[in-house]
Amino acid sequence: QRGCFFEVESEKPTMVVPVSTDKGLCGGVNTFVNREAKFLMMDLQKQNKDFTLFTYGQKSKGNLKRLFGKNMVGGIQDVGGGATTTFAEACEVADAISAQEFGNCKMIYNSFVNIISYDTLTVSFPSLADFEAEAETKFMAYEEEGDEGGLKKNFYEFLLATQIYGILHNGQTCEQSSRMTAMDNSSSNADEMYDKLLLQANRVRQAKITKELMEITGGAAAVQG
Repeated sequence: QRGCFFEVESEKPTMVVPVSTDKGLCGGVNTFVNREAKFLMMDLQKQNKDFTLFTYGQKSKGNLKRLFGKNMVGGIQDVGGGATTTFAEACEVADAISAQEFGNCKMIYNSFVNIISYDTLTVSFPSLADFEAEAETKFMAYEEEGDEGGLKKNFYEFLLATQIYGILHNGQTCEQSSRMTAMDNSSSNADEMYDKLLLQANRVRQAKITKELMEITGGAAAVQG
């Protein structure tokens, strides 16, 4: 999941980016991401390390702002209006994230496994300045062609955009599969409840009919007697 990225030793704060959804009714997709983000930030607090919070999606913002509002530096909501995220939109998200001040960024997201399960993962990457400073030694085995001044910057931006593009698509896939599962369970529960209520209504109706027949029979017997 890390690709060509790496973590660096930095005095700048760590930026935590939980990737959630803008809408609910999708099972535990947002719960797992927000919980993992809370654990990570609480661990950073225990280590007396500086950190910031940059949220993606309304559900992370609403949930984490109560506890870590003072650390929040921004957020992104309603990307694509519910449609599948395009690469151009992923590039805009990457630009917004890389524009923040941080040493290492930790993105927390759900990785799709199958329609009923997914893994909550954390991927890390450095800031552009730290990437450029360390890339000389990290990629020494590779030959470089082109403008030396902008080559590493272009590589960083494209690498970040493609990674975020994959992360957002994983998140959307998990959201839709969880929503399908949740709604299927709701439909099954509704059908079961309908059958129970129908049986109860039939019993009440039958009891009322039986009572009326007994009253009619009793009245007729009294008249004849």
